[in-house]
Amino acid sequence: MAYSSPSIEMVRCMVGQGLGFSVLVTRPLCDMTYDGERLVQLEIEDQMPASTLIMAHLANNEPTRPTQLFMDYCRSIGANPALV
Repeated sequence: MAYSSPSIEMVRCMVGQGLGFSVLVTRPLCDMTYDGERLVQLEIEDQMPASTLIMAHLANNEPTRPTQLFMDYCRSIGANPALV
């Protein structure tokens, strides 16, 4: 890795300037960078294993309401309760 940035748009601009390539989990609506360069989006065709989500909190620190709601939602869609 030669460059990094927390900004997706900065990454897109660096790629547009020919500084390398990037693998992103988002698909922007536009194939142009802010500085007018064209980008090409390619699908990764390899079979990838499913991602795992693990949530944890300290026993003496109760989750916030939004966190608890998210954990409840995960359980409702069939997430493994032992991991949630």
